[in-house]
Amino acid sequence: MTQAERISELLLSLDDDNKEVCKQIYTHLVSLGYTAKKQKVSGYSLLFTHKKANVAIAKLRTKHKQPTLLRFDVRFFACKHLPQKFADALRNEIVSKDGQYCCEISDREKVIDNRCFCGYCAEMCTGGGYGYYYQSPDGKEYRRCGAYMVPMFDLTLHDIRDIKILLTEQHEYFMSLA
Repeated sequence: MTQAERISELLLSLDDDNKEVCKQIYTHLVSLGYTAKKQKVSGYSLLFTHKKANVAIAKLRTKHKQPTLLRFDVRFFACKHLPQKFADALRNEIVSKDGQYCCEISDREKVIDNRCFCGYCAEMCTGGGYGYYYQSPDGKEYRRCGAYMVPMFDLTLHDIRDIKILLTEQHEYFMSLA
């Protein structure tokens, strides 16, 4: 199955607004050199990886029980200035997972060379110690492991500009490591 066939299959179930958002994200990911691979999960999921960097940057997916709604999972830990919608998604993910994959930046046992090791991975950190920066309402600073994507919901065409900027910034970071 070609990439075009994979995205067409995903678009079949989406409503019109989500179709256009999905097309815009897909087109940008492909322009950056990412390839879509179908995942075996309930619903429909495309994982976008780059051959040179050997890393996944995003997923476009639907849920089995809500096939018309688009979910966009994305890595953006290298991005310096987050739009509020992305900052809120990161906060929501941290809160919903009760701080899993996080470490407090002031914890010197877990922060080495400005990289944070949350302790979730047993021997070797799959996030390489890199992660998302988050400051809680009480002022504490955290890093959330960069090995995990952050889910985004309710995206609109108004979000596309910000999405493209963040994807490009994260992509450039990944390429600097390749």
